[in-house]
Amino acid sequence: MRIHPSKKDCLVLDFAGNAARLGAINDPVIPTAKGTSDGTGVAPVKVCPECDTYLNASARTCPECGLTFERAVNILATAAVEELVVRKRDAWHEVIGIHYGRHNKQGKPPSVKVSYNIGASSMVAEYICLEHGGWQARKAAEWVQERLPFGWDMPTTTEDLLLMADMLRKPTFITTERNGNYRNVKKVRFGIDDPSAPF
Repeated sequence: MRIHPSKKDCLVLDFAGNAARLGAINDPVIPTAKGTSDGTGVAPVKVCPECDTYLNASARTCPECGLTFERAVNILATAAVEELVVRKRDAWHEVIGIHYGRHNKQGKPPSVKVSYNIGASSMVAEYICLEHGGWQARKAAEWVQERLPFGWDMPTTTEDLLLMADMLRKPTFITTERNGNYRNVKKVRFGIDDPSAPF
């Protein structure tokens, strides 16, 4: 895309889901070349609409309920509606599903990896480090306090947090920010209304 002095507009018709897969034109997600991953990325997943089971993105049949998925069509019937240019305001993404798992890193205490499914095979993860001490532990305690059911005791270990994970309040919308090739969770909303919708 090149700027021309006599042209002020550009029409982009995305029929292949590139904006959802690769991000906005001015804030793209740089894909990792095959064979160069360090194994710490988030595997693409999808959620079965019948039984809410998390599955590998390539699964053709749900092993829990037997639902057969239709083969995905790469060329869409209509153009995508995702933003092609990131504006300064935060974009809110609806959280379709959340997965909690134990994360181990050599030489470090364990932590809880929280993966948010925000659609179009997009996953954003954050790490809750209750056992790491210092500012990481303080940040983790704030994260838990915001989600802890009323009257529950604050967990002190990763295992305690994982045991109560299904009872935590779950965000319905999140915003993200770029961190190298990854995105971090920036803000969360727990309400049922879309915060980006007009009044």
